[in-house]
Amino acid sequence: MNPLYDRLFGRHAGQDTPFLQFAGGGILSHCGFVRRAAQIAGALTAAGLTPGDRLAAQVEKSSEALA
Repeated sequence: MNPLYDRLFGRHAGQDTPFLQFAGGGILSHCGFVRRAAQIAGALTAAGLTPGDRLAAQVEKSSEALA
């Protein structure tokens, strides 16, 4: 259970409600954001990271970095 996740995303679970709106007019939905975060988590797990490991990364400011 993750109280922060539940607080931020719980009421939007499974919905395509807007999460981010980009200057160019594009929109990233809550579902899209959660799906992308899960893909990144899966890639990190496949690379050998396990719960409790620490990871440092320097990334550009983007919705990808937020996920």
